[in-house]
Amino acid sequence: MHKKMRAAAARSAAFEEAKQIAGFEELVAVSHVLQDALESVRSRAKVKILANMGKGVPRAIVINAVRVERILATALANATELTFDGSIQVKISNWPNAPQTLCVEVLDTSKKEDSDQAVRLFSGLQSLADTDPPPEHMHMRSKYGLSFFLAIRLADSIGTEVSYNFRRDGRGCMFKMLLPYRLEGQVLPPTRKNVDFAAVVVEAMSRRTTAIG
Repeated sequence: MHKKMRAAAARSAAFEEAKQIAGFEELVAVSHVLQDALESVRSRAKVKILANMGKGVPRAIVINAVRVERILATALANATELTFDGSIQVKISNWPNAPQTLCVEVLDTSKKEDSDQAVRLFSGLQSLADTDPPPEHMHMRSKYGLSFFLAIRLADSIGTEVSYNFRRDGRGCMFKMLLPYRLEGQVLPPTRKNVDFAAVVVEAMSRRTTAIG
C-alpha cells in the first residue's frame, strides 16, 4: 500500500513538473535566464558561484527560456551537490565553431571520487537518451539521477548539445551546453523534436520509486 501511495505521489509531482518545463520560444535576456538558474541553487551552495558573460554575447535572444533555465539549473544543482571547496564557475560565451550558438559552461571543483561517479552516471544516461533509464541507473546517485536524465531529454528536444566530463586542469568536472539561438525577427526552419515530457517524467519517477523503494 505504501509503495502504491509513493508511486501515486510521484506521478502527481511528475505531471506538475512536466507542466513547468514545457515552455515556448520567446525573446529573453540572457542575464535573466542565468540569474533565475543561479537563484534556484544559491541558498544550497557551499562555495561561491562565480558568473562570467563573455564579450559579444547578445543581450537578448529567442530561445525556449523555461527549458534552457531548467537545464542550467540542473547543472548548477549537480555542481553544488559535489563541490565543498573551491568555487563553481558559470561561463557564457559565443561558440566560435558555429554561428548564433552560445557555449554555456558550469565548472566545479569536486573531489575525484565524486567526479568519477557523476561522469559515469551522465555518460550512462546519455547513451539511453531515447529510452527509459533502467533502475540501476536511477538508483546510482538518485538525488540527481532523474534530473540528469530530464536535462538530457530537454536538451535533445530543443536541438541543444550537452556534455559532462572532467575539466582539462583535473580540478573537477565541466558541464557544457551548446545553445543555438535566433535574434528577434529572425525566422528559422523548425528543428525541434516533439517529446511527451509528461510521459517521460512519470515513467522515470515510477522506475525511480521501484529502484529506491
